[in-house]
Amino acid sequence: MKAIVVGAVESTRVTLKALADNPRWTVSAVVTLPASLAGRHSDFVDLEPDARACGAKLIAAPNSNAPDVIEAVRAARADYAFVIGWSQICKPEFRAAAGGQVIGYHPAALPRLRGRAVIPWTILLDERITGSTLFWIDDGVDSGPILAQK
Repeated sequence: MKAIVVGAVESTRVTLKALADNPRWTVSAVVTLPASLAGRHSDFVDLEPDARACGAKLIAAPNSNAPDVIEAVRAARADYAFVIGWSQICKPEFRAAAGGQVIGYHPAALPRLRGRAVIPWTILLDERITGSTLFWIDDGVDSGPILAQK
């Protein structure tokens, strides 16, 4: 199976390495923020060395829905895309270019705490129990069907 990995944080790197180390998967591309925009994420991780190490094309994307990014994603010919640590909405054109099978990760037990700043909200709301969710990305914000939750 061919995958695209989308994100810009440590959990993105963990996902990239796990897929690259699995003989059933090939990572064809990594969509990430250019290093010049690292300030968008306080926990930004430069994925260029990891993409290079696994032979994946690096797609530097200030906007993952820009036409040039969508074309690069389409050219990667992936079966699945994993969106882990990315705060941009993946619009229908992006999802179609990525093979239509786009899986997102959210660091909360959806539908609770949808959207951005999940970890600060977890602290501010004094949540005693939290979770993690893998879900199919749809047109909403963290609203697609849940694949797995813990």
